[in-house]
Amino acid sequence: SFLESRAAYLAQKSIAEYTQARANMMFSTLLGEKIFQDAYERARWFSFPAALSMVAEALAARFRNLDVGDTGAINVMLQSMAADIVSSYPIPAGANPDFWQVALLDLERDLLRAGLGAPHAIHVIAKARSREVFENLPVHPSMRKHDFDMFRNTLSFHLTEIGAEIEEGLSADAARKILQA
Repeated sequence: SFLESRAAYLAQKSIAEYTQARANMMFSTLLGEKIFQDAYERARWFSFPAALSMVAEALAARFRNLDVGDTGAINVMLQSMAADIVSSYPIPAGANPDFWQVALLDLERDLLRAGLGAPHAIHVIAKARSREVFENLPVHPSMRKHDFDMFRNTLSFHLTEIGAEIEEGLSADAARKILQA
């Protein structure tokens, strides 16, 4: 549940903060508009796979830094958790039928790539998939064209918060137990 809840938090919090900042005083008015509600929901669903991958990589980094198991076993465990999470979700409106399969393949790719070297610092993890989340924002591209660096920093900040939670809550003993389960 940690992986699922933090991925949802990362996607939702980053989208909401950016949208509120961009819309300013019009945000509450936008929330009442059906077209905006639909775009906001789409942004949340279409950004969730990237957020899930980022949080999974942050967890993998913690497991690897604790040196409690090999990278392959950690990746398999996280991929299995992610598959369990997305198996209960419907395919988002407007998405291809293979939406969740592609999301799981992307997560697998991200974990494999991350496992090729030393674990990334948590704030760096967001760089790989932040453009994907940015492109799904419920704000017209002309309004956000110069905002990517700021948005990527927002994602990095929120992922760093999640990384602090992981570091505080996942001891070596707890990590070993999770891997052995």
